[in-house]
Amino acid sequence: MPKISDAKRRAFRIPADYFVRWGWLGRGKLILSLLALVLAGSWWAIGWARSPQGDHLISHGPVAAVHAKWENDCNECHVPFAPIRGDGWNGSSRSLADSNELCQSCHAGPPHHRNQIPEASQQSCAGCHRDHQGRDADIKRGTVGDCTSCHADLGQHSKETSHYAASIHGFESDHPEFRRIAEKLPDPGHLKFNHAVHMKPGQGANFTLAKVDQADVGRYKVGSQAMDAPIQLACASCHRLDSAGGTALPGAGAYMQPISYKNDCRACHALTVEPRKAGERPAKDALAVPHGLQPDEVHALLWGAYTERLLAKQPALAEALRAPRRMPGKPRDDAEAKARSAIAEQVRSAEQTLYGGKTTCLECHEVARKEGAKGPDDLDPDRGPTFTIRKPGVPAIWFEHAAFQHAPHRAVDCNACHAAAMSSTKSSDVMLPDIKNCRTCHAPAGSSGGSPTGGFRHDCAECHRYHGGDDPTRGLGDPARDAMANDRSLLDFLSGRAKAAH
Repeated sequence: MPKISDAKRRAFRIPADYFVRWGWLGRGKLILSLLALVLAGSWWAIGWARSPQGDHLISHGPVAAVHAKWENDCNECHVPFAPIRGDGWNGSSRSLADSNELCQSCHAGPPHHRNQIPEASQQSCAGCHRDHQGRDADIKRGTVGDCTSCHADLGQHSKETSHYAASIHGFESDHPEFRRIAEKLPDPGHLKFNHAVHMKPGQGANFTLAKVDQADVGRYKVGSQAMDAPIQLACASCHRLDSAGGTALPGAGAYMQPISYKNDCRACHALTVEPRKAGERPAKDALAVPHGLQPDEVHALLWGAYTERLLAKQPALAEALRAPRRMPGKPRDDAEAKARSAIAEQVRSAEQTLYGGKTTCLECHEVARKEGAKGPDDLDPDRGPTFTIRKPGVPAIWFEHAAFQHAPHRAVDCNACHAAAMSSTKSSDVMLPDIKNCRTCHAPAGSSGGSPTGGFRHDCAECHRYHGGDDPTRGLGDPARDAMANDRSLLDFLSGRAKAAH
């Protein structure tokens, strides 16, 4: 059969749609082209990512300064293939526990509150303490959302809510009034004090600089004030920040030092047993009683002091008293009886001054009567007083479920927050600011009557701490945290070795 050789017949042998079909050669060329593109792109991407310009692609940013030592050792804080936060799609109680275990190997913190429901309030450490926000970031401060995620519906997260607001969304919106203010709780202390009198010139008793001890003049003198000018107290005369001296309170400059007789009262209220009017300076040779003694201890001290004074004046009587003790039932001789009677009268007179005068003990302190006692006037020369002095019990921290810092507020006039102090006449008055006063500054920035308001921090962490919700007044390094239970050497700490869960 003759071979077909004309062009038209040969064209029928080639499929008309050959250009839309892939042959092995076409597919091979495409695969090699794509592979070359991927390899070239990967090579460039890896080099760029490892450079400072591309570091953000494989890191969330620099860690906080406290964790900078381990910034290049991710396994110190991250468990492989486990999320570090509880809001991840692949989070589980086991993986969160593993991550928390790494955190707690260095940071052994107490739980939030005894009433919280663990299953409903499960959260990881990193859920609130977010790192990788830069060297200067404060990872201790959570956001408002961290707190309101539970406190917006507290009934779902706590076993008991009667003492706490069931729903809070923000300090400036629906935060309740401070409990001590809302419930009008009185001062729980037992110290009698009149603020209004003490803020008057001369304290209403013509106290002048000349009438106080020379060691205290510099403390109460204002500028070039004359020595015969009345003393004018200011808030800072008695209320001083705890950073001004040693104290057991947490922080420095956060709270005020406790008021003490030695530091704040002694200059004007000398505990001498001589009868004198308020505002008069005690005599130099007047017998003074140490502060802090109970009446029975003062009774014994007075007997000893007046006995010593009498014997110093009558040496013969001292010799008689040193004689062998008399037989039981034998009456005292006249000299001894008269001496005892004279001492008893002096003791009784001194105690009447101490417990009945306007310058000494009961002017400031409340008493607790013993069984069968008639009151503070029941002073028996032999038995001694039949009452005790109650401890002042003035709170060192008034808002126990909040953390407050006085130091940042020192530029604000005390009366701006404690206006009642100038007129208060009762020791039961509680002169604390209410929530409206705090919102004047701690709220979103705005204006009222043409005056600026707000603009200062008003997030939950500004006043509240999460850990240790039962006792938020505990300071750093609290023994209850047992931070030293798994202590390590410096080398182990720096290398991350020998970690153990708390």
